[in-house]
Amino acid sequence: MAVDKDSKIIIVDDYEVMTLAIASQLEILGFENVQEFNSAELALEEVRKGECDLVITDWNMEPMSGTELLNAIRADEQLEQLPVIIISAEKRQEIVHQTKKAGASSYLIKPFKTDALLEKIERVMG
Repeated sequence: MAVDKDSKIIIVDDYEVMTLAIASQLEILGFENVQEFNSAELALEEVRKGECDLVITDWNMEPMSGTELLNAIRADEQLEQLPVIIISAEKRQEIVHQTKKAGASSYLIKPFKTDALLEKIERVMG
């Protein structure tokens, strides 16, 4: 299933190394319209501008978590259908279930391979 490589993707993780790693994976996959944020608050400001096709966010961040970012997106009528992939090193099923219940489009456990990232993107955007 082909995904538009011009889609605007926002990556959010409070560890810059992680945003750079994901951006690099997306570049390998042919995505060029990628923005990186180390703050969920700043990412939310950008998402609210309305020109975003996908958010990939870490679950465990401070002061605003990935779940709080997801909740803010789902609470906004203009954004409620925006695909959001939660990424985390957390493997416990209750955490995975909690994020799905909160409205995450998908959940990806770190570390992950580039093909697994593409599979999730195709699933939520295709």
